[in-house]
Amino acid sequence: MGVAPDVMFQLALSIALSQDAIASIATSVRDSVFVSSVSDYFRKKNILPLPPQTSYSGGVLSVGLWIGAEQRQDGKWIEDGFTDAQRLQALVSSGFISGGQTAGFFFSAAMMQLRGRAELTAKPTDGIDPDSLKVNLTSTDVVTSVHGTYEIPVLPDIGFTYTVHESLSLNPQGSSPALNARVVSKKLDVSQLDIIADSVLIGLVEQGFGGIALIGGEIAAGTQDPKKPGVGSKLADNWPTESLISKPIVGKLAFLWSDLMVNSTGVRTRGHLQLGFRSPQVRIIGPTAVSFLQTQSGVTETYSLALTDLRPENATVVWGGAAQSVGVEASVRFDVKGTFRITATVTDSDNVSATGATTVAVTVTKKGSGRTGETP
Repeated sequence: MGVAPDVMFQLALSIALSQDAIASIATSVRDSVFVSSVSDYFRKKNILPLPPQTSYSGGVLSVGLWIGAEQRQDGKWIEDGFTDAQRLQALVSSGFISGGQTAGFFFSAAMMQLRGRAELTAKPTDGIDPDSLKVNLTSTDVVTSVHGTYEIPVLPDIGFTYTVHESLSLNPQGSSPALNARVVSKKLDVSQLDIIADSVLIGLVEQGFGGIALIGGEIAAGTQDPKKPGVGSKLADNWPTESLISKPIVGKLAFLWSDLMVNSTGVRTRGHLQLGFRSPQVRIIGPTAVSFLQTQSGVTETYSLALTDLRPENATVVWGGAAQSVGVEASVRFDVKGTFRITATVTDSDNVSATGATTVAVTVTKKGSGRTGETP
């Protein structure tokens, strides 16, 4: 264990940053890593969360995050013993962008493991022990292992260990996700042979990994997949591709990664950033054609929102047309045939707003009922 940051985010900007802007960026990084599942896990393990540290010198901003604790062999967590001054010194000495590069991001193996355990604890999968999750890195691979027990009535419980090797590589610049994870190998060790198919246990584990989001909030790529072979795949899905900002301007940063490094300490990318304006969009998701029987009084459908270049946290949503609701979802009642328009205007915490709209065709039938179409 060392004092080096577990997460490090570096930006080199040609415009000067105010203290408010620095604090805003640091908060975005913190909130993207220390999400609610991590906060809950910290409380459960009596780990005191540490505030981010920042260093701004020569036009380069560095933001560092630390777990701030280590796990003993008996499973208990204790403080790592480092001071804020030591962490700040380590942050300054850990800078890694150079040669005209303007962006860098590092995520340690220890943070991958902690985030994975926190997510598995928050979204439990039957049979999987969250605290058994281990993440080890080689020069190219992310190696994930987890233990569990599969219970079968009457028969003995089946203990298992699942291990997957995933190799990381960069996708073309500007792609989302930024990283690609290729499965090198999977291995399943079970305590009782020939009782249950390996595919059942592997499916169980991959469903659990599908619920993991290692990086969230405002700096994640944000792709979703209900099943994933391991932590490497989830890291690749969530690696930062852009970040919405409010200071020094209301806009967004796009990260164009050109260099990837994987070693025993963590995963690091370096590249360039592009500062641009937002193109806010609101898309209404839900059926665009519905029907109900003449014998029915009507039908109720649910509509939700997909946001682009808008912060979902603390956003204000105003539904209109056939939808009268608040929040990111609306239940709409249709009791007569016709064509109905639904609108939603979203204003985020930066006062950036956009409006989305969709049209719903409602028919009344003598036989059959239900949806006949949905927004793509």
